[in-house]
Amino acid sequence: MPVYSLILVGALLGMAPMAVWAQQDDNPYGPEEGDQELTISGTGTSDTEFDNNRMGLSATYGMYFQDRLKFSLKQQLNVTDLTDDSAWTGSTRVAADYHFDVGRWWPYVGLHGGFIYGDGVKDTMIAGPDAGVKYYVKNKTFVYWETEYQFLFTSTNEAEDVIDDGSWVHTVGVGFNF
Repeated sequence: MPVYSLILVGALLGMAPMAVWAQQDDNPYGPEEGDQELTISGTGTSDTEFDNNRMGLSATYGMYFQDRLKFSLKQQLNVTDLTDDSAWTGSTRVAADYHFDVGRWWPYVGLHGGFIYGDGVKDTMIAGPDAGVKYYVKNKTFVYWETEYQFLFTSTNEAEDVIDDGSWVHTVGVGFNF
């Protein structure tokens, strides 16, 4: 694993405690209808064989249109340090997630769709399921874990798209409702 990846992950994990203890405990845990959400995280992706891996950053901005239903825009940027070269990839997705209120724990499931692009990948549409869990350490501040599967759509000719092999995207980070 490249040294800069370890430094990046260490910096993100080192910043998380500052954000976690920055709020007061005067509200119930979790979002309410109309709340917005921002997450920042480190990410890793693996192909279906788990033999091609990348490290990167991602951010999500979302809004709760109901107490438990969130629509969001997700942006991810990955950098790979190869022996003779380096490469980058990105993905931009929209998502809808339904959350289950279990006190401080908020598990969720959802669907996403968007595009993947960059070096070393064929620019294409992606879509698939996602699932995760948030743990509220303060009333509006949480740490979370998420995984999603990205089905890749490849074009065989102008009139036909085919679902090809996909990839797993794993995310661990910190988030805030406001």
